[in-house]
Amino acid sequence: MSRIQDNPIVAYERCLRKGDCKKAARILEYLISQYPKDIELLQEIINLAVYLSWQPELARKWLLRLIRLRQVWLDYALLSKIEAHLDNLTRAREFLSMARSLQKQQPGIRPEDASPAEILREVDDVIKYREWQRTQQELEVETAGKEGAAGRREIKSRKTVSLPKPVQGNKKALKHPRKPEVVPSPTPILIDTPTYKIPVRVEPLPEDIMASLFTAAATSLDELCLRIDYQILAIRGGFDELLCLTAINNVDRYWYPIETVKKVLKRFHGRALLCDEVGLGKTIEAGMLIKECLLRRSMVRNILILTPAPLVSQWQEEMEVKFGIPFISTDSPDFSRDPVAFWKQPFLIASLATAKSERNLPLVLQQFYDLVVVDEAHHLRNKTTKAWKLINQLQKKFIFLLTATPVQNNLIELFNLITLLKPGQFKTEKVFRQEYVAKGNLKKPAHREKLHELLREVMIRNTRSAIDLKLPKRFAATMRPSSPIVKKVFQGAEIVRVVGGVERILPLVSSDKGQPVVFGNAQETDEFRRGNYIQAVGSHFFHHCPM
Repeated sequence: MSRIQDNPIVAYERCLRKGDCKKAARILEYLISQYPKDIELLQEIINLAVYLSWQPELARKWLLRLIRLRQVWLDYALLSKIEAHLDNLTRAREFLSMARSLQKQQPGIRPEDASPAEILREVDDVIKYREWQRTQQELEVETAGKEGAAGRREIKSRKTVSLPKPVQGNKKALKHPRKPEVVPSPTPILIDTPTYKIPVRVEPLPEDIMASLFTAAATSLDELCLRIDYQILAIRGGFDELLCLTAINNVDRYWYPIETVKKVLKRFHGRALLCDEVGLGKTIEAGMLIKECLLRRSMVRNILILTPAPLVSQWQEEMEVKFGIPFISTDSPDFSRDPVAFWKQPFLIASLATAKSERNLPLVLQQFYDLVVVDEAHHLRNKTTKAWKLINQLQKKFIFLLTATPVQNNLIELFNLITLLKPGQFKTEKVFRQEYVAKGNLKKPAHREKLHELLREVMIRNTRSAIDLKLPKRFAATMRPSSPIVKKVFQGAEIVRVVGGVERILPLVSSDKGQPVVFGNAQETDEFRRGNYIQAVGSHFFHHCPM
């Protein structure tokens, strides 16, 4: 190693001449440890692992590092191909989708030896071939298991045939012993493939189309293949171009929420667990999903959003300001006036505590919702709680669960969340404990790769390190009021529960006149009569209380 450290480039070239690719890879790894952001070194070790020695695990490791430093569609295409060779077909599809999306944004990046369409089609063919291989292997294993079971039953039913003992001293008997009976091998089991009769009617094309076919110029085979590929992609992915991007306001457009929305609608079929880190915009992703579903009118017509009580007004404001969707919330006077009519509204935002209350639970369960969104979904981690049972019993078509911490105490919490999205994904809790939880430690997963493969079908988690975006930093500051009147404003408020199970912030009142303490002998305002207590206190504070 000392010789390598003295002159690693010379040592690397010497290893290449000798054909010692493993040692050459170790030298490159040493150089990368010294220069971790050197893209040329990363490209060199990837080329070594792919084209000189075929070490897919090594190539995947450094390709993942490379895509953190840059976003190039060729890197994602190569990573998709490698994941397919490693039989990680779900991840291969994800990286291929990312490569296609980036290629549209990077038309100037074109390799010399092939067109982008040819490269992406080749990767897609590799994935399809590996999927076919996996299907064939599963069929062979299933068929072999049935044949073996049938053969064992048939052999067991036959009598055992023993070999005759040769007679001592008889040479003919020794030279020509009696041949034993040969037990015939079991007949192979034929699997009947079901057939269905489909009525087919053949009609000639209209004359104008026939005339255009015979008079039009000939098309090359490459153009025809491109046209077929285009039609297949158009059929597969109706969500490659999102409609919501032109219908949202005051939202920064990063690539990762756009890809999240496409993945949820195309691959997860509208049922997903969104687990982005805190501050990466789970609310924005949910809003984009809601807006996209509404713009495609056949998908959803009524929506229920359930959040913790302090976030109801925030969700209502963001949905209206950024996405132009007029939701009605449980903070509205209509809720207290007529709860039955309220729960029949098409766009609702309610606190989870309000929805699960004894008064509202029957009204909520009577409705059918095309889409249910649950914020801070880690409150559903225990399936014995009223909150979990409410979400499980809701009549719904699509559901999005949002949480930055899907697991807090043990992996059973994750099982409970996934069961709400896709019942049977992990079979039963007993099977989940046996296959995916380490014995004696409920926090440690067993069969990690298999668990990740199943989670990728229902869960998306974007992290700051993976997306490599420099988001603005957050700063917290404590402001202490200096004026005695300001102190009275903050001290004169407390949280109480009023009729309907709704939490509101109400100012303390004096015992003699019933007026708010901070207002003294002032007359009661219209805002207090309407019940908008927070607005009244805030209005008085900003107009009469200098900081």
